[in-house]
Amino acid sequence: MDLFYVEKISNHVTLSADQSRHCVKVLRHRKGDVIYIFDGQGHLAKSRIIADDPRGVVVEVLSVQDDYGHVKYDLTVGMPLLKKAERFEWFVEKATEIGITAIVPLITRYTEKSKLRLERLMRVTIAAAKQSLHTVLPEIKPIMNLQQFVKLPAEQKFIALCHAQQKLYDLAQAGKSTIILIGPEGGFSSEEIDLAEANGFVPVRLADSRLRAETAAVVATTLISHKNL
Repeated sequence: MDLFYVEKISNHVTLSADQSRHCVKVLRHRKGDVIYIFDGQGHLAKSRIIADDPRGVVVEVLSVQDDYGHVKYDLTVGMPLLKKAERFEWFVEKATEIGITAIVPLITRYTEKSKLRLERLMRVTIAAAKQSLHTVLPEIKPIMNLQQFVKLPAEQKFIALCHAQQKLYDLAQAGKSTIILIGPEGGFSSEEIDLAEANGFVPVRLADSRLRAETAAVVATTLISHKNL
């Protein structure tokens, strides 16, 4: 199934220039071919190409299916900004493929970066959603500080710590809205850990080894996905 992203599905849709070039130049689709489009909100449309212009492919929608490839659980991961943007992008890509509801970029005491290339991240999520056939894009929330993040509501909240005694997979329950807090490259301060715990975050261990921040975030996403199978 060749999948293409559009902002809105209607009877006739024109793909963006990037999507059109990929459709015609890379995948070599032509007028009359059937492709599928999605809007990032859970709608998948079977469509026929009626104009194969690489600058703007036009399709006619034949049918629409709701909730195709929708992640059935609610997972939010708080991920501190990393020194190297590509590592944060790698996490976003893999978490989108695995299945995640929302990603919250964080600034903590030891975070060394304060800016985010949102447009770049959106392109990453779209490409990952196409790869994994997810028709709902994860929400990338505005950058928050830890004081804001810990106030977010969820049925179960966890903070990933290397020294925690209990394991995430053992404590997490399927079917419950979940928030997981991942530490920055320099770790959490003791005050930040106290703040999280005071707001209902339970310390958990993700693995027996010490993981990079982006690896820890992907492992946490994978564990919650597996728990909800």
